Amino acid sequence: MLGLVGLPRLHQLSHDEVTETAVLLLSELMTNAYRHAKVSPGREIRARCVLNGDGRLRISVTDANDTLPTPREASPQDETGRGLALVEALADDWGAEPRPGGIGKTVWFELDLNSEARAET
Repeated sequence: MLGLVGLPRLHQLSHDEVTETAVLLLSELMTNAYRHAKVSPGREIRARCVLNGDGRLRISVTDANDTLPTPREASPQDETGRGLALVEALADDWGAEPRPGGIGKTVWFELDLNSEARAET
């Protein structure tokens, strides 16, 4: 898929639901970045996936647009505008911040693998 380190390992650890959620939310962030970023040579969209030692999966997407995202309420007729609401509903935590010392921003979310384990017991 995107070759992100961590997602294949999650699948091996039987965290299928977390993997599916991570892929869905990553897709939302990548779509937003593609639609709104100023993509040109040297201004790529980058995704990063980190599985922390504390059992939290953190996925971030960085682009060259300085505008921080804000969730909005989409009407039933709107064809777009639900991505951040999905991130807000499904992630354990999420946020956005300007890139330090550079152009653009990073939008990220975290999924707690430990909370899934607790839900199964």
